[in-house]
Amino acid sequence: AWSTWTNAAGSTLKIYDALLTTGTLTATATGNNVEYYGNAAQNIKATAYYNLQVSGSGGVTRLPANIITDGNINITDTLDANGFNISMKGNWANTNKFIAGTGTVTFNGTAGIQTITNILGETFNNLTVASGSTVNIPAGTTATVSSTYSNAGTTDNDGILALAGGYSGQTGTLMGIGTHRLTGGNWNNNTGTFTRE
Repeated sequence: AWSTWTNAAGSTLKIYDALLTTGTLTATATGNNVEYYGNAAQNIKATAYYNLQVSGSGGVTRLPANIITDGNINITDTLDANGFNISMKGNWANTNKFIAGTGTVTFNGTAGIQTITNILGETFNNLTVASGSTVNIPAGTTATVSSTYSNAGTTDNDGILALAGGYSGQTGTLMGIGTHRLTGGNWNNNTGTFTRE
C-alpha cells in the first residue's frame, strides 16, 4: 500500500535508512527541514524539498533524480549528485564533500542573496545563476566550475571564482572584491556587465 508523509512548516524529519520506498514525501512547507543522517549509503527521496541536509557519518548520500529545494542545502557528510541536477532558492553550505558528477547546480532564488559557503573549496560541474537571482561567494570560499558557468543573474564574488570553461556569452553581472580566475577558455564580456569593486 502507498503511504504519504507530509512534513509541516518549521518541522524536521530525520532519516537514518530508506524512507517511503513506495510512498510519497511532501516536504515543501516553509521552513521545514529533511535531514539524511545514516552511517551507510543512502538515496535521497526523489521529491521537492524546502531545506535539505546531509549529515551522515561516513556514508555517501546519492541523488536518484533531479531535485528542487525552495530553501537551503547543508552538507556535512558526502553528497553525490550522481549525474543529476539540483535547483535551489536558498543557500549552499558544505563542510565536507560534494561529488558534482556531470550535473548542474542552478541558483534561482529571487527573495534575497544566495550564498555558496565552503572553506575547503567547492567544485561544481555546471553552475547556473538564473535571471533575477543574486549569488554571493564570500571571502574564504573558492568556487570552482569545471565545465560550464552560466550567469544570467548577478554573481557577487568576494572569494575566488575559478572557471575552467571561460567566461563568455554571459548576460548577467559579475562583481565583487574577490579573485576571478580563468583556468581554461576565454574571457569575452561583450553581452554582460563586469563591475570591479
